[in-house]
This record gives sequence, C-alpha cells and structure tokens, in this order.
Amino acid sequence: MPAPPKQGVPRRTRTERARGKAAYRHLAVGDAAASGFAPDAYELVAFVLADEHVADLAPVYREAVRLLIPGGAFLLIGYHPFFLLNGLITHFHQADGEAIAIESHMHLASEHFTAASGAGLTLAEFKECVIDEAWLETKPKWRPYMGWPASFAFVWRRGG
Repeated sequence: MPAPPKQGVPRRTRTERARGKAAYRHLAVGDAAASGFAPDAYELVAFVLADEHVADLAPVYREAVRLLIPGGAFLLIGYHPFFLLNGLITHFHQADGEAIAIESHMHLASEHFTAASGAGLTLAEFKECVIDEAWLETKPKWRPYMGWPASFAFVWRRGG
C-alpha cells in the first residue's frame, strides 16, 4: 500500500506555478467567500473542484449571489462525495511524483441545496458523472473505480 500523501504545500508555490502556465488573463489568490470582485457584475460565476476544500458552503453561495447579475448562473462542479466517503481524498502530484493531500470536507447534495436556496439561488440543472469506458480512455488507472460517481455539476440561477 502506498504511503499516505503529505499535507499541504505553500500557497506561494501553487500561485507561482499557476502564473507560470500563462493560461490566465488575470490570476488572483483570494477567499472564495469574500472575493473582493465587483457586485452584480457577472453573468456566470464558476466554482470548480473546490467545494470539497471548504468547510462551510453557505459563504461561497452567498458570494456567488453577490457577484451575479439578476438571472445570472452559478456553476459548481465538484469531486463526488462518494469518493470521500470511501477514503479517497483529493490530492495532487508534485513534479517528482510525490502525492500531496489537500484538506477535504464531504458535502451531500442536500447541503448544497440548503446553502444555495438560503442564498437566493434556484436549481436549474444537476448532473453526475460516473467513471465509464470513455473516462478510462484517458485515465486507465481508474479502472478499479469503474461505475463510481466521480463528479457532479450544479447550475444555479439568481432570481430577478
């Protein structure tokens, strides 16, 4: 059995690595619950593969509503809690192949619904993805998890 991943990596290192990819028009490190971005300014807010790293979902949903224009959409894509329930925590691999664990929190769909509706959002769409043959074409090491739910996506709408 492989050694468990080490915890954490300095934020500065992650940010520098992201900047080094030159894939972003603007890159800022901030708080998902208090971004500092202009209110009522965005048609779409996306929160991708990060909800499992937040202990309390409510502030993230409130911030999304603050950022969205009336009728705007909040897209939240997450690592399926089924993996966390089975002890498969999120991690990344350093250049040398060493696995680094990332603090993870399990959130049920009902917790998302409670936080979103409490912030004034309405569910527009919900999808789940399972590991299938198409998935395995690009990630063959995931074969032991065939049929497991791997991710989910919510699309929420701000009223108005």
